[in-house]
Amino acid sequence: DGDVVTYCWEEYDRTATGGSPTATQVAGSTSPLFRSFYPTTNPTRYFPRLSDIIGNTTTLGERLPTVTRPLTFRLTLRDRFTTANTGMGVVGGVNSGLPILPLTLSSTSAAGPFLVTAPNAAGISWVGGSSQTVTWDVAGTTANNVNCATVNIRLSTDGGLTYPTLLLASTANDGTEAITVPNVASTTARIMVEAADNYFFDISNADFAITSAAPCVAPTSLAVSSITATTANVTIVAPSPAGSYTVTTTPATTTYTVTVLPTLLTLTGLTTGVTYTVNVVANCGGTTSTAATATFSTTAPPVCNEVSNVTFTNVTGTSATLNFTATSAAASYLITLLPGNTTQTVTGTTATFTGLTPGTGYTVIIQTNCSAGGITTTSAAFGTKPANDECTAAITLVSNPTCVPTAGSASGATQTLAPVTCSGAISATAADVWYSFVAVSPRQTVRLVSTFDGVVEVLSGTCGSLTSLGCVDAAGVGTENLTLTTLTIGTTYYVRVFPYTDNTTPVFGTFTICVIPVCAAPTALASSNITATTATVSFTASASATTYIVTTNPVTTTQTVTASPVTLTGLTAGTQYTVSIQSNCPGNAVATAATTSFTTPVATSVKSAFGAGQVTVAPNPAHGSFTLRLPALGSQRTLQATLVNVLGQAVASTTIALAPAGTTAEFDIHNLAPGVYMLRLATGNETVVQRLAVE
Repeated sequence: DGDVVTYCWEEYDRTATGGSPTATQVAGSTSPLFRSFYPTTNPTRYFPRLSDIIGNTTTLGERLPTVTRPLTFRLTLRDRFTTANTGMGVVGGVNSGLPILPLTLSSTSAAGPFLVTAPNAAGISWVGGSSQTVTWDVAGTTANNVNCATVNIRLSTDGGLTYPTLLLASTANDGTEAITVPNVASTTARIMVEAADNYFFDISNADFAITSAAPCVAPTSLAVSSITATTANVTIVAPSPAGSYTVTTTPATTTYTVTVLPTLLTLTGLTTGVTYTVNVVANCGGTTSTAATATFSTTAPPVCNEVSNVTFTNVTGTSATLNFTATSAAASYLITLLPGNTTQTVTGTTATFTGLTPGTGYTVIIQTNCSAGGITTTSAAFGTKPANDECTAAITLVSNPTCVPTAGSASGATQTLAPVTCSGAISATAADVWYSFVAVSPRQTVRLVSTFDGVVEVLSGTCGSLTSLGCVDAAGVGTENLTLTTLTIGTTYYVRVFPYTDNTTPVFGTFTICVIPVCAAPTALASSNITATTATVSFTASASATTYIVTTNPVTTTQTVTASPVTLTGLTAGTQYTVSIQSNCPGNAVATAATTSFTTPVATSVKSAFGAGQVTVAPNPAHGSFTLRLPALGSQRTLQATLVNVLGQAVASTTIALAPAGTTAEFDIHNLAPGVYMLRLATGNETVVQRLAVE
């Protein structure tokens, strides 16, 4: 209801009858140590009473524990006033006594007393903004079941009655800390050090003074002189002295600290041609002034020109010489070679590189260090000669059925033959590298995969007397395929690779190359002379094949032939066959098989062993079963009956024992799918086939 509430903290311990408030304390006893006082509106109570601590006095019935013992407290809250009971005293309240549990604390004789030791005497004066040291006697409170790890340090400016200013929070309970004094004026300052994680404290025994620090004033005169490319002088004048002055620059360089003014400070390590702002602030015992500033620019760097006419001579696969025209202002040159990141410093106009890798592109960076200051750089590229830069050093490629790539590089190549027109275009230069291969087939493909726009040319003859057989440059960067169709097996041919370019600037790049025999399948497959057991297959031969592998499905005998036609035997009557013919070419190359299909006819007459009677199948069409009736077959004792589907696959087979006077056999066909089947009957060397329809 918003009424004022009073608080009364009281010790809730009892002693034996006749106990004295000054009796010697006994460990473990519950004799009360703190008396009760009138309620106040402050919910916090200090034990002993704060006025006694400030005055360094003792009130009877107020003393601190000196032994190990428990301490029990309770709090009583009272509603002291409403408009209805003005002047009538207390009308209600509640306390933390039984049955509500009181507050139980404890003390120990193994630690304490915890005491502030500085500042702790009269006559001390601190300046606002200064750094001061507060010390206290830890007295075993970090252990001994007290275990207080951190403390708070507070400031009172009203003689110790209140401590609103928190100087340090949760700092280590180690007995000493430096604090920054607030910039306030007081003659009645006190320090409290209190447990941050416990309930004990102490305050300094005497008032001390704090005087307000004088305002921290920035320098009033800041001048920059004697400016060079890398240095400048700064003159600093201030109206009143400060503890020190901090000098910085923007952009940042070295930070300087000055303690005496006026002064002349030299700034060093500056960068030529840069605008700087110098900033000076006064430091006054923990506070700083606003910054005084001045702006200046260092002198511009002298002109430092790049070198010119960069060339490379004496280039081999492993070395090269750099040449250039010097600039008049240079003192030296730092030469960097990439890749490898090797450096050398020269004062002349040449540099030699050794230990290089053949066929590799390199970049050279030339840094000019000018005598009057300043640097400049230029770069140029060159390539070391590949090992196969000439036709006579051609690298041999081996033909393989599939592409087995060989890595190569066009970097640093020189021109052996003039460029030729390929795919409707002609390159400005032909910095070529060389390969060779021995033809294993009349038809072969040379395949190039490059990181540049590559040209592939194949030539016949000998180095120095070569004839072009063809070239290609159709794809730009990527894959090029050059197929030749009239090669002579066993003959050596040469391949040259070069980048297409429309100018004379060297092209650097890598590629892979391989040679593949081309194997074509036979064409125009046709079947003829088809009987129940034989057939003839003809084809048009492949220009590159040396032999052909002939197979059938269903499987019969595999044949290897060299020419058309091929005769198939051992076939089964009434069967559909697929014939596959695969080309075998030089270099172990093979082609995709070509195919043709045909069906052998069904036999229409009965051999002599069946001539003694008539073979019948009934019913036909059949449904679920049928009956086979055979005549007397002389000396034959068994007959093999096989049902074959339209794909030539046997779906049922049985052996029938023959009777001298003729035989009847029943067939269960419930599991067969409806369709047309062939019933093949074989005994001895004779076979007859009957058509059977299944419904």
